[in-house]
Amino acid sequence: MPRPNATAPAEPRCVAVELLQPMSLSRSLDDPTIARLQESIRQHGLLQPILVIESGGGYEIVSGNHRTEACRRNGETEIDAIVLPAGTSREDALAKSLHENHVRRDETLPDVMKRVHALASYHKCRFEEGARLAGVSRSTFSKIQTVLDKLGPRAMAMVAERKIGVSIAYEVAKRAVDHEQQVEWLAAHAAGDMRRDDILAATRPSGATPKRLKLALTIDSVRLQLTMPADSGYDDLHQVLGKLKSRLVSHAKQRHPLELLPKLLQSQAS
Repeated sequence: MPRPNATAPAEPRCVAVELLQPMSLSRSLDDPTIARLQESIRQHGLLQPILVIESGGGYEIVSGNHRTEACRRNGETEIDAIVLPAGTSREDALAKSLHENHVRRDETLPDVMKRVHALASYHKCRFEEGARLAGVSRSTFSKIQTVLDKLGPRAMAMVAERKIGVSIAYEVAKRAVDHEQQVEWLAAHAAGDMRRDDILAATRPSGATPKRLKLALTIDSVRLQLTMPADSGYDDLHQVLGKLKSRLVSHAKQRHPLELLPKLLQSQAS
């Protein structure tokens, strides 16, 4: 079977929602997921285009059934889509979707595992190679290995059920003293009562001052100064910048003056 090439992905274009149909054997829609997507799309717009195949006078959805339904329920008549030509096989379409679906800021550990296993199976290669093909960084792959090695069965089930991200699962696996504490911390995080900083603080010696990493970045004529926990990696930076991008889109749509951005970001973080 031919493998997807490494050419740049096609540019998305607007397609009519009424012309979209789910591909056969697609998983059933989940109403809570659709509701969350509806709210996100109302606030920020569609952040990731769907993937479709031309089919007759319409399109088959390869990836994005929930996003499509959320747009439909929001009353949208068009949606951004990457369109593959008619005749593209389901296997190649799904593999292309996985190749292009690099780690998102909100991607959960189960999402990452699904992508890696799918690509490893498709290419008949080892899990580590599947991770590389899926766009998973070495840092994230190392965290996944720690989670798989140290997280207990109940905690792992909670990560899958509550759709908890790689970073949190890694910190819990690394720092909790036993499996019971893993479950306790994950439950607190899922309830919104324990963030990553709280997990780090819970294992920091009393009176210790957390080490910080300071970065000064210049992009074109814009200079950014960042202060992060000393043990931060590229994935943490990617997650923060993803949140910043999402909030910038929201503020731009509301036409907030740029000089108010620091106060707006501070109010959202509080």
